[in-house]
Amino acid sequence: MVKDSSVDSVSDVLLQLAYKLKVDLYEENTVLFRYGDVSDRFYFVLGGNTSIWMPCMIEVEMTSHEYFQYLTNLMKLNEVDLLEKSLKLNEKTFLHITDLLMMWKQSGNDVSKFKNKVLIMYGSDSNYEIDAISEGIIKPPMYKNTEEIIKNMTAEEYLNCFSLDNFKTKPEDQHLYSTKKHTCSVYIQSFIKDLGKGASFGADGLKSKNKKRNANILIKDDTYLGSLDSKGFNDLIKVGSEKTKRAQANFLLSSQLLLTMNKVIFQKYFFSMFVLTRFNRGDKLIKEGTEYTHVYFVKEGDFELTINNN
Repeated sequence: MVKDSSVDSVSDVLLQLAYKLKVDLYEENTVLFRYGDVSDRFYFVLGGNTSIWMPCMIEVEMTSHEYFQYLTNLMKLNEVDLLEKSLKLNEKTFLHITDLLMMWKQSGNDVSKFKNKVLIMYGSDSNYEIDAISEGIIKPPMYKNTEEIIKNMTAEEYLNCFSLDNFKTKPEDQHLYSTKKHTCSVYIQSFIKDLGKGASFGADGLKSKNKKRNANILIKDDTYLGSLDSKGFNDLIKVGSEKTKRAQANFLLSSQLLLTMNKVIFQKYFFSMFVLTRFNRGDKLIKEGTEYTHVYFVKEGDFELTINNN
């Protein structure tokens, strides 16, 4: 029986991991990272519990004021990606809100320039809703201290920010705004699954082109996380790939057919020459009478050879 040298490969990778791993304790009910954050580390759950939440688009009925409250919330949380997606999805439904936010951007966040643009667009007799939204856009809390707000926010508070109840117009203020509702698309946070001891996450973000997180990770209990930075993660993948490659190449070189082949050259071209495939019990690999196009090496398991004598 041939010894599977890939076991040595796994041991080497784990040793490399131990040297590079950074271990931290994270308090319960905190946000580790959010959707859209820069992806800079890969994590292992060493103890405790975390959960994955992702933005999920739904269709709801909202008034103009309620939709603006929703946008304000995204601005407060600095959810730039979700804000831009929401504006694009509802551009025609709430055209006046889109126009007002565009004017604010074009004015360079200058209050006087913005008010002049609004005056030119809507005139001096603009309605209360236009005035209220215009004033809401220039409120300092919307654009300032977002980092401080997010930093001090618990996981529960963060999720609550996406509750649709937060955007409903208060009964005492309903007479001030249009009550006409429109079908629009908004984002809420949807629970995906819990991750306990032994789980890992963060690889997708490090592998993606934009290096952005595609989910929110929330800490449920006091949790120990081990993490690798981008370089450590890439080094680990490279070490594991090279070790596995050499282990599999060495197995093939032990066969009589390839025994005389140069080891260095074979390892260099291994992945372009061979494909590792798993077959299930009962699968037919070759049918008698068909053209023979491949040479097979059995790494693990047994096969049965039958010949038709007729």
